[in-house]
Amino acid sequence: MNRQILYSLTFAVLMSSLFPVMGQGLHTEWNLTVGSGWDVSPRVHDLDLDRRDEVISIASGDPPVIYCIEYDGSVKWQADLSGTEGIGVALGDLTGNSRLEVVAACSDPSGSHVWAFDRTGQLLWTYELEGRCTSSPLVADLDWDGRDEVLVCGEGSGLNCIDGATGNLLWTTPKRIPNMNYISVADIGRAGVIDVLWLQNKTGSIWIIDSKSGETKRTLNGTAEVSYFGQVMVGDLESDGYLDLVVSTGEEIYCMDPTSLSIRWQVELQSRYQGALGDVDGDGELEILIPGHGMVVCLEASGDQKYSMPIETGGWMGSISLGDIDGDGFQEVLVADHMTQVIYGLDGNTGYVELSYASDKGGLFNGPDAPCIADGDWDGLVEVYVVTAFEEKSPILSMESDSSGSSHHEWPQLLHDWRGTANHETTLITVPEGLLFLVPLGALALYRRSR
Repeated sequence: MNRQILYSLTFAVLMSSLFPVMGQGLHTEWNLTVGSGWDVSPRVHDLDLDRRDEVISIASGDPPVIYCIEYDGSVKWQADLSGTEGIGVALGDLTGNSRLEVVAACSDPSGSHVWAFDRTGQLLWTYELEGRCTSSPLVADLDWDGRDEVLVCGEGSGLNCIDGATGNLLWTTPKRIPNMNYISVADIGRAGVIDVLWLQNKTGSIWIIDSKSGETKRTLNGTAEVSYFGQVMVGDLESDGYLDLVVSTGEEIYCMDPTSLSIRWQVELQSRYQGALGDVDGDGELEILIPGHGMVVCLEASGDQKYSMPIETGGWMGSISLGDIDGDGFQEVLVADHMTQVIYGLDGNTGYVELSYASDKGGLFNGPDAPCIADGDWDGLVEVYVVTAFEEKSPILSMESDSSGSSHHEWPQLLHDWRGTANHETTLITVPEGLLFLVPLGALALYRRSR
């Protein structure tokens, strides 16, 4: 072991052992326990434009239950779903009414369902899938008509595109192989046209799908030897005007050209959960943060390793979220240690462990479920929302930063992005956010008219 790695390991162990005791950086704001645990990473957004965020997640149970939670931890509304497991939630303007709606998906071997609710919890529609639901729902305005569509995969039908306003099927791309799928969207050709990127777990196959017709435009056929292809990350890594597609096979990280699906570079690196893209050092290029086995690894846009930071426990690191937790102007890497009660915050630029949090509220962190970072109560202090599971009483936790930080809803990690896109590059316009800008203009117009 060389001296640099030895120093890094010693520092990480020291910091990791101190901070859970000290509680530096994060403290518990509230927790909510409703049963045996939570199935999906939370989505956080201001649904009713009251300048306070709501937190949405699905609790385990028979049946699973979707909860909309106020910023203070009180339940705003809830609804029984069906099936044996919650798969995912996403938010979007489904009806074009300038308000966000909630989409939830649950899985069951005999038939799965997707639900749409308005901001008050009123059911809008239900869509039935054949067999298990094999992807989290993704919400995006694919045809630029001001109303979002819903993309989701079913075991028996493949990729489904659902009309967000009515719940009717718009198109389907035929069944592939029954296992987990990962979907994202991007304007690959920079021509104002959104394509759907569809990755198949257990085969390493990728399909580029026309978002209007469902027709397959390009295919990369993998093999059963690639047992894990992981979540998709999309972004212009080198700021050269061309999008990059970053995926993990579990043993290697691939950077690919999405227009041709050719490999630009690959790096041997074990990983099981979702990484993130972000410019953590301020050089104008996106770095790639990967949760590994007993470490967090940062890769440059070229694929060169920026750092590899060991973590004390040596287990699998869970899905990563990025954000300025402590208000120092630099992004932290927030990652939970899978099957433990500990979350770490690393300096995104150096990898040094800056803070950690050890929960004493019960439940264990699940690797696929990324922490969600947002200023939920709009008080200038960032909150971290994370779900737990595996114990009889496993809460959803709200942790607040001890100092002001910054957050943004369009961060590039799939499990944090409230639309579920994993898309760092292609801006997906949201009407409610635009309305916040128009409110002062409307007030000015009324004032002038009153005079």
